[in-house]
Amino acid sequence: MTQATLADGSGEGIDRNPHQAIGGATSGDCHTGEAVAATIRKAVTTIMTDLPGGDASTPIAVLKEAICHFAAVRGWEPYHTPKNLALALASEVGELCALFRWLSPEQSLSAARDPQQREAIADELADVANILLLLSAHTGIDLSDAVRAKLEKNARKYPPPPTGEERGAEYLNP
Repeated sequence: MTQATLADGSGEGIDRNPHQAIGGATSGDCHTGEAVAATIRKAVTTIMTDLPGGDASTPIAVLKEAICHFAAVRGWEPYHTPKNLALALASEVGELCALFRWLSPEQSLSAARDPQQREAIADELADVANILLLLSAHTGIDLSDAVRAKLEKNARKYPPPPTGEERGAEYLNP
């Protein structure tokens, strides 16, 4: 067991393994039972503060529960309808696009190497991801399953060309 200090001062006996800490509960929506939600919140806080983090070690379920908890404690859930979240997602994507507007291809590639631009890009990517996770939670769509299914559909729709052939324009814009 990893000991972690949570924002409320608790943290005794929290397991750092997210799958054990969550106790098999899914965070497929923001409306889990209170006991399960409390366990998940402790796991979320532990994982978000104690683990090295990064895409390779942070489960989507933990991020989803973290943003759902963030919204719930602020009383934002009544406004998180699929329509509102989809519109918010479009707005956040627009803010991300604005960072790259009018940049040359070379400038857009180097933007993430500039500390100020990198922070702005990271902030907008996080906003997009947070809204996407909320939309997934509020529609009950498992994001991992949806991505996996879409990759399978795209693999059938856009098979790789035979070896040695040039890729045509159909491979540039799926």
